[in-house]
Amino acid sequence: MLNKNKLPLLIIIVMCVELMIYLWAVGTTETSVVFDKCARNSGRVSSFFNVAILGMIGFYGLKNCYTNTTKKDALAVLITLFAVNHLIHFFYVYQNFMHHAHLLIVWDNKHGFVTFIGIVTIPIVVWRVKQLNGLLYFTIIAHLFNVSYFIIKTFHSKIKPEHPAYHNQLGIVVTSAALMYVLYGIIKHHNKLSTTR
Repeated sequence: MLNKNKLPLLIIIVMCVELMIYLWAVGTTETSVVFDKCARNSGRVSSFFNVAILGMIGFYGLKNCYTNTTKKDALAVLITLFAVNHLIHFFYVYQNFMHHAHLLIVWDNKHGFVTFIGIVTIPIVVWRVKQLNGLLYFTIIAHLFNVSYFIIKTFHSKIKPEHPAYHNQLGIVVTSAALMYVLYGIIKHHNKLSTTR
């Protein structure tokens, strides 16, 4: 299912999901908060893709994914779908800022700008670079941890004493658990490689 031949269809499905999010927001909320609602729900879709990527790397190991064409394609597809969805999420965020007459300048936030560039470029790198070296390994893992940090930070910003936002708390727990699983997978696969030498 997650192979490069199905990628165009999967991208269309993601775009249809985002369109449904928009139409649902238009039909259920006031005009002033439509894009805010779209951004929140598209962000949750992105967090789903992120957890799926982390789960795959934790289970198989990034090195094992690169030695198996099927697994590498599946990983590349997931990373690409995350990027496509998150670009739509960014569009919703931008429209929300514009609607409220606020400027959204990505490069003013250096960390956010670097993260945005990573989201756009990592899928290209994963598709084009066939061999995994130490630098690419570190870059992919660091990118995923950085993206996860931003997702957790966003979930946390929605939690207030008067508004517990339990679904956001759940998002923090699930994303954190997925990160721990990746760390466990890195240690497990490293030890396995050490014992086979």
